[in-house]
Formats: sequence, structure tokens, C-alpha cells
Amino acid sequence: MYAPPVLLPACANLIPGAPPCESRGRRYCEADCQKTHWPEHKKVCRSPMGKDNWRPAWDREGREPPWASGRAAKNWHNVFGGSKYLWGNTPALDILKLEQNEGLSYQDDIALLFAASGDLRHVVKTIASLPDRMTQQINITMNDREFDVVARNTILLLLALTAQDATDSQVTTLPLDLAEALIHVWYSALIPSSIISRLQDSVKPMIADVCNRITDKPPNAILAKTWEFSTGRTLRLVLKKEDWLKLPEFLDIPDNMNCADATQIRRAVTLAPERADYRDRWYFKDASPFMRIAKQRFQEDGLLLPFGHPRLAFDVPNPSELVSIFIMSM
Repeated sequence: MYAPPVLLPACANLIPGAPPCESRGRRYCEADCQKTHWPEHKKVCRSPMGKDNWRPAWDREGREPPWASGRAAKNWHNVFGGSKYLWGNTPALDILKLEQNEGLSYQDDIALLFAASGDLRHVVKTIASLPDRMTQQINITMNDREFDVVARNTILLLLALTAQDATDSQVTTLPLDLAEALIHVWYSALIPSSIISRLQDSVKPMIADVCNRITDKPPNAILAKTWEFSTGRTLRLVLKKEDWLKLPEFLDIPDNMNCADATQIRRAVTLAPERADYRDRWYFKDASPFMRIAKQRFQEDGLLLPFGHPRLAFDVPNPSELVSIFIMSM
């Protein structure tokens, strides 16, 4: 199925049964597409949240929000759901700040430790902030006590590194294509089938090979594997045997699990009635009324996409998120 690049404008009328659009350079490529899409679009176009005078429910109903009194008022953060933050709970930080510290002319090798790392945001921010002209070796060590976080980080790193290797073979992976795949595996509840195929074809065999080799190891053994890539980069993963054997689960969609089921599981956390006032507070902080609607849509479908981008190609659950969704914290 065709999945238009999210970094380019796409016709919003890519829905089942809609007439084909030859041009994807505008929000709607023609009037017929706009008319066909209106039953779906009017749900958000006429939403009360899009009006300048929208107010949170607690204000409209003349009551106190839950964090204004009682035990919740004493807490810095009132967590709902599970106990893990799959996407971290702080802004991305450049922990090195090379220009302000060692200086941009620094020539020695660099070793960085991300203890209790959470997701990859701080690693990505730190590496992206380095000057392009750097040629020295950079050694990054990450750890986290939550296996779900480690598993997702491993999958993302293997996906990135194997895709870069593929540019030297018959399979060419464009940088933007790879970036989109990484973003959706990282953040989106549903992903295109093409991304699942990439994970199954390139990442899963590497993990399965390790699992096959350690079957005779003691149950409590701590085992390491180092992968080397043609780019000169290496990735070393150290896990307990039981965690190695669980890692493939993050690449497999559970039997009889469809998109509707996966979305419903996620919504049980993101759209929980108990959190309605907290969501309203989050929406109300936005100066732009339609940003509220965009945030609400992400809570509903869990797809990290531009608001008007078609969703049809996102047709399978994201297994790396689905395995962990039961313990996700909001």
C-alpha cells in the first residue's frame, strides 16, 4: 500500500473507497476529494475545541479540577496508568555541550554514559549537536533498569544501523525514508506494513541468531553480543538470557491482534475518563485552538503525523509499543 512521505504535503482524502488523487501537493488535490472527505473532516472542523472561547470541562461546570484539592494537590505529578515512560518525561538534552565545555576543536576520543537513559532522545540530541567535522571515536554506553525501554532502544538502533548498511547493497534506503521509519517505530501506535517487513527482514534475524546460540546457556547467564556494520560502527548488547529470549516479542504482532484492538488498548490509557481534566488542562495551555484538536487526535489514534496527513497506510499495530502499552505511564 502506498504511504505518502510525511515530510511532504499529501491529499487528506486517502481513505477507503475515495476517488484516486493524481496530485499530492496540496491538502486536497481537487474539489471532489474535499467533498468526499467532508464527513470525516467535519468531525474536527466543527469541534468546540477549535473555537477561541473553548474552556475546560471543570470551568464550564463550575467545579474544582482534581489536582486543586485533596491528595492530588500535594503531588508534583499525578501519574496514571503503568509505571514506565516509553518516551521519557523530560525534554531532550545535549549532555556534552561541546562548544561550552571542551570546545569545538576538541580532538580526543569521547566516551559518554547515559545511566538510567530512558529512551534515545538524549543520545540523539547529543550526537546531533556535535560538529559535522568530528572524526574521532565516540563510545556511548546506555543502561536502563526497564527491559521494555532497553528492548525498544535496541530495535531502533539496529534498524538505523542495518538500514545504513543496506545502502552498500542492492537495497537502497533513503535518509528521509529511514527517518520516518524510526520515528514511527519510536512513537506511533500503528505503522505501515512496509516498516514491519523491514523489521522482520533486517532486525529480527539478528536477534533470532543470538537466541538460537544461547539455548544451552544457564538461565541466569548474562550474555553479550557485538554487531559490526560496514559503516565502521558497532553495537554491543548485554542482557540476561531470559531478556534475550523475550526480545523477539517486540517484533511480532500478537495473534488475532488487529489495529482496532491495539488502538482500543492504547486509548484505555490515553483517553481514560479519569484523566479528562488533565487532558483539558494540557489542551487549554495552547494559544492555537486547532493545536488542541491536533493533540486530541494524537491521543485518539497515536500516529505521529501532520494533522491533515492520510492515515490509511498505517495498517498494522506497532509491536514494540504494543508489548509495553499495558505499563505505559501518562
